[in-house]
Amino acid sequence: MTYAIGFDGVLYSNGVLSQDILSRIRELRTAGDKIYVYTSRCGSTLDKAKELLQDVELDGIIGGKFCADYYVDDKNITVPKFLQKGESTVPVKVLYGPPCSGKSTYAKEHKGEKDVVYNYDRISAALTCDDLHTTDKRRYAHEFVAACRRAIVNVAKAGSHDAAGVWLLFTNLTEKVKEWLKELEPEYIRMDVSEEECLARLEKDETRPDKDKWRETIHAWFLKHPEETKEDARMATPLNKDKFKNAAQARSVLLLPVTDGQKRFDTERYVEGYAAKYERYLLYDDGEYGKTYERFDPGCFDHTDLSDVIMQFDHAGRVFARTTNRTLLVEPDGVGLFMAADLDKTDLARGLYDDIAAQMITKMSWRFRLGKYYIEQENGSKDRTIVHTEIPKIYDVSAVSIPANQNTEINARDFVHGVMEEIARREAELDERRRKLRLKIQLQ
Repeated sequence: MTYAIGFDGVLYSNGVLSQDILSRIRELRTAGDKIYVYTSRCGSTLDKAKELLQDVELDGIIGGKFCADYYVDDKNITVPKFLQKGESTVPVKVLYGPPCSGKSTYAKEHKGEKDVVYNYDRISAALTCDDLHTTDKRRYAHEFVAACRRAIVNVAKAGSHDAAGVWLLFTNLTEKVKEWLKELEPEYIRMDVSEEECLARLEKDETRPDKDKWRETIHAWFLKHPEETKEDARMATPLNKDKFKNAAQARSVLLLPVTDGQKRFDTERYVEGYAAKYERYLLYDDGEYGKTYERFDPGCFDHTDLSDVIMQFDHAGRVFARTTNRTLLVEPDGVGLFMAADLDKTDLARGLYDDIAAQMITKMSWRFRLGKYYIEQENGSKDRTIVHTEIPKIYDVSAVSIPANQNTEINARDFVHGVMEEIARREAELDERRRKLRLKIQLQ
């Protein structure tokens, strides 16, 4: 990284060189960073800087400002951060997914008031004064946009900013990029969408005129990122999902504080509940089209990935408990999928517990990746039962503000409609086979 340090009033003030800044310069030089000192006053001031700094190891003393990764030129703001030795404490979130997956909208809806968002498309549009999302028309600006990304990451690494958080939006997240971002210790969030959803959004997006090329780009992304090789990252559900059948499913269940009896955590603020039970229950009533029931088969959680499940509020924002730090327990037992949480580790977690104890919040919703299932339906009945035999992964359990929340209802409804479409397709195939068989018999 390259640092440009102002001489006048910063490094040299009231006739004295700042020993704190000189000490920091030596540390950075040892770490391999490049250090330049500059002064906007040439002539005697430049000569003075060279005289006083002749024994200090620098990469140059320059008259006038120049291009650098980090400027130390404001004594009231920048110098204290420069002396923090580049240790940034703000969270960095890396949001990635295919085109038309909703990255921009998700970041806009979830970012904090003082968060900075790197968005390739927005920066490219700003640099070219072209609002259209074309696959190749703005390619000439790629290196300029990439330079903006490098500058943002460098500032984040240096801690030289007043932002509360940094969001980095990527389409293709490579191992090389992750190694580059490693020291920021970012949280990786993958957009939880199917190829079908992205293609449906593309058709509605008037800012992407070259539909065929975008279809190819989206298809290529999913070929490169198959379902079975998803990164172990938190999944982000975009707003206004078009279809849920092939994506993550969400269900609402009861959440209870427990004060008596056996607890799974030694804590005063303890909650537990069953994310799922093995008994059949009504999932969705579609009126004249019949009722859809759901049942989780014993054994469906035997091979479920529970390696990093988090507890949130309304599936977004802060994490209140987590399996990896042993404040959240999610495991199958003889009744179903049991969960318990210790909400006594942070002030916010304690506040959530108080809301649950006061019955302001009584339900939770859990999200899981759809796996193998089959459909039970008696002949002549409009009712059917979806039986899950394998759940590959559980993403999170969340306390929810509204028990019958809109996303959960839409999620269940669209999943059921997808199942009904599958049943209709199978019945149509059987009818066609019967027709062909009858025709064959008649011809014989």
